[in-house]
Amino acid sequence: MVDTDNQNQDDNLIVAAEVREALRSALHMIRMLEYPGELSTTQVSILNTVAAEPHPMGLLARRSGMTQPGMSQQVARLEAAGLVRRDPDPRDARVALVTITDSGEETRRRVNHERNEVLARYFAVLDDDARTALRDGLGPLTRLSEAVVQREIRGVRPQENTRRD
Repeated sequence: MVDTDNQNQDDNLIVAAEVREALRSALHMIRMLEYPGELSTTQVSILNTVAAEPHPMGLLARRSGMTQPGMSQQVARLEAAGLVRRDPDPRDARVALVTITDSGEETRRRVNHERNEVLARYFAVLDDDARTALRDGLGPLTRLSEAVVQREIRGVRPQENTRRD
């Protein structure tokens, strides 16, 4: 008799390794497409994150995989450029919320559009089936990513050997 729980766990490990490798490779690609003098991938990521909603510095650092001092430096650069501001958190005056400015939103949209145009040129080498497969895979990956981030923010981790069908 086949132990389906162990098989599922093995399959999940294989998928996890494949997804991590694909994301690592994609991140390298994105970083290679940066332009000298433009915002870094990290800075664009910060703008994209705070465009959705203001973030406290600690959470912004955690979501970006950075230390809080490193994030403070990045935010200070964006703030000096007029792209973000720090507002007091109405729930806790000791906490500053990083908020995108109108100029930051305009810059974010422009830079994202420019980078999307460059990336689209590379996607043009894919045939229709490959492009469709790539697009179809993005939905589940995006939903999973967003769910994991929300769980991690709340401090909820999955237990070992659990599976949702």
